[in-house]
Amino acid sequence: MLQLWFILALLSAVFFALKDIAAKKWLSDSTNPKQLLFGEYFLLFSFLSIFLVSKVNFSSFADLGLLYFLKAATVGGVTIIYFSMLKKYEISSVSPLLNLSPMVLLVFSFIFLSELLSGIQVIGIFLMILSTYYLETITHHHNKKNPHKTHFKDIISKDKSFFISTFVMLILMSFAAIFDKIILTSVDVYSNMFFTSIFILSAMVFFNIKKITNPMLVVKKIATVPVFFVAVFSIISNFLILFSIAIPTSLVSLIIPIRRSSTLFSSLFGGLLFHEKHLAKKVTAIIGMILSLVLIVS
Repeated sequence: MLQLWFILALLSAVFFALKDIAAKKWLSDSTNPKQLLFGEYFLLFSFLSIFLVSKVNFSSFADLGLLYFLKAATVGGVTIIYFSMLKKYEISSVSPLLNLSPMVLLVFSFIFLSELLSGIQVIGIFLMILSTYYLETITHHHNKKNPHKTHFKDIISKDKSFFISTFVMLILMSFAAIFDKIILTSVDVYSNMFFTSIFILSAMVFFNIKKITNPMLVVKKIATVPVFFVAVFSIISNFLILFSIAIPTSLVSLIIPIRRSSTLFSSLFGGLLFHEKHLAKKVTAIIGMILSLVLIVS
């Protein structure tokens, strides 16, 4: 029988895939990613403040305020590095590397959370990493005869700052998951989301206040139906993953790799799998991901 934490993590991957597909289908290339992120956290904060404020444990801030801040800081750090890399490098170089984060998390979760996995589960995690990386590389280089050769040639040609930025980003992503697990052993998901969103929104406003010459124009850009739905899918995905992490028996080192299976659902829902080009390679990656899920939950 499937455990609840696994079902929640898998549903989180589904909604993360829907967010990705919606963003590609509905948002134009001119849409500012920072404005989209601001819209997401503003919507989250508004939703929590209006409908779920009674569930927020405000007294928890006295004991967990530093952890809330550190969680927000790691998320903010990942965001800053990611957007900075996108300005300098192609998304086809940066995006697949995010799939390597479970490898770093596997080490950190053992050190800081004392999480112990079976050999089969570790094999499942590495198979998930390889499969998602393999499929996403095809996604970004589908017009090339040999997508993986093209990708690795591109990676090798990068300067030292590319690899340093990637390594730091993967470390911060892992720490964000670690902080979530620690926080959620003492407080509920709603409080974690509420205080984290406050810190992130405050930081975004503080660091961009000089660039905002027309606040109403910013509001107009994020207050659109496409941005709303993309933000809703993202928020639901985040809620589901946090509810999964909050289950006492769950292991964050297993949950995050499962969420990476969003690449599988993006391919299925987005129709990428059914494009004839590189079909055999895509099917191989899909089979690898499905097998990895079986190994992880075993």
